[in-house]
Amino acid sequence: MSHDLLLYGSTEPLQFKATLNGVGVTGLTFQAADVQLSVDGTTTWANIGTECSEIGNGIYAWTPTSSTQTQAEQVTISVIDSSGSLFDENALIMVTGGSSLARFSG
Repeated sequence: MSHDLLLYGSTEPLQFKATLNGVGVTGLTFQAADVQLSVDGTTTWANIGTECSEIGNGIYAWTPTSSTQTQAEQVTISVIDSSGSLFDENALIMVTGGSSLARFSG
């Protein structure tokens, strides 16, 4: 298990794996509502699915278009097949520490 701290305000790519029954799914074209972003637990989710690209082996990446998308203590990405069952539901929760000065130690 990895414990990484997302840098506050980062525009570095965030990666996730799309699976179906535990096996990586390649060749997906996400719809806008398939991948959604919430910052600091807001109930308003931003659709970012069309901004995701495949890296390979079922690994996909989303690169924030603005640092404001990750200027939060907690960044949550929900991955849901909004129109069928091409892949399993998943989520990523990253913690920044709420400051550009925060660093993970341990």
